[in-house]
Amino acid sequence: MKNQIKLTLWALLTLMSVQTMAQNIQNDAVEAIVTRYPSEPLGEACAGYDMTVKTSYPQNTNNIVAEAKQRHEEAEANFPNVIEEAKRKHEDDLASYEERVEDRRENYKLEMEEWNKLSKIEKMAMQDHIPKLSLPRKPVYREPYPPQYREPNLSNVITYDPKVLADAYLAVSGYSQAEGTENVLIGSVEVGEFESMSPERKSRVESYYDKASGTTKKKTVYYYITKYKRPVYLNLAYNGETLHSGLFGESGEYVSQESSGSPSMKNLERETVTNALEAVSEYINEKYGYSPMQEKTTIFHVKNKKGAYDDLESAKDFALAGIAALENNQVNEDLTEAINIWKSEYGEADLEDKKARVNAKVAKAILWNLVAVSRMTNNIEDAKTYLAAIEEMKLNYNDKTWVKDYTAKIEESEKRLSANGLL
Repeated sequence: MKNQIKLTLWALLTLMSVQTMAQNIQNDAVEAIVTRYPSEPLGEACAGYDMTVKTSYPQNTNNIVAEAKQRHEEAEANFPNVIEEAKRKHEDDLASYEERVEDRRENYKLEMEEWNKLSKIEKMAMQDHIPKLSLPRKPVYREPYPPQYREPNLSNVITYDPKVLADAYLAVSGYSQAEGTENVLIGSVEVGEFESMSPERKSRVESYYDKASGTTKKKTVYYYITKYKRPVYLNLAYNGETLHSGLFGESGEYVSQESSGSPSMKNLERETVTNALEAVSEYINEKYGYSPMQEKTTIFHVKNKKGAYDDLESAKDFALAGIAALENNQVNEDLTEAINIWKSEYGEADLEDKKARVNAKVAKAILWNLVAVSRMTNNIEDAKTYLAAIEEMKLNYNDKTWVKDYTAKIEESEKRLSANGLL
């Protein structure tokens, strides 16, 4: 009897184990390039953009070298005058020398007369103050060295080609460069002077776990705080309407940067130029561009150990291929196959029966896939419907976090699609 009970329990545990394994939810991450639509579209009439950049830096080092050579040539041409000036100054020094010698001799004579008036006892007491004749050194003429040309040190010179900067950082996604003013987004960016304060060395006490002693210890950490700013001025206009004019964002305010070592101010100065242009580019493209954005999503599937979930495994494969090949947020053949399978499987779900092949756990995984794919392909209403179905289910902490994140993503997509007349 005991053996029969043990066998029965073993069979039940085995069955439960198989069932649990069959519903082991797994996931695969996949990246896609999705189009982020502009929040303030310029309309179909927009013919393109024309962007310019202005900085205080030279375009290249050619002028620096040319200026160095020019200064050398001017110095060579002026060298005869330098020699004449040196000779004239030497003659003046000689004349002044004779006068100073005469003055010294006269002063010495007067001092000796006063000394001789002293008694022997007074002289003995003032032996350290006997007058001495000290004559100035006679000036020696030294021929000036001829000017020597030295190549300027270009290692720390910062140069920027304005056109290269504009082409590299200020492209408006979805449009091409255009000329003229009609139906052209015209923009200019002026990168102001770099201003900084001297890095300030500071320290703080931090706790750390010491493996050797198995205790928490404290250590003093030294770091540097550097304050700097790089004002940026942005002007944008479209068909005569000013879209932005003046100081960009908070670029006129000092910001602080922390570093473990003393920072290279030249590197920081360079970085602020590219960082500023990247920020301006994001601002322009967020409002007016059709930006390709790299987005990672997760596809859920069930571990298919004994073929019970062949369809869902096929859907997973179709989805991964379809998302990777996504273009212009449009549903492709692979995604259509995946969506159809998911819908069919979800239709068979039994949310109340934990032992069902498609139970609440599997159904939730399917719904997450449908939410993700629907949003990526601009099917906002479907995404909202599937997300609402998830919210009616029992959710754990991660589920609630995902609901919050996807709600925000769907709202953002809906707002942009609506602004572009796509809803």
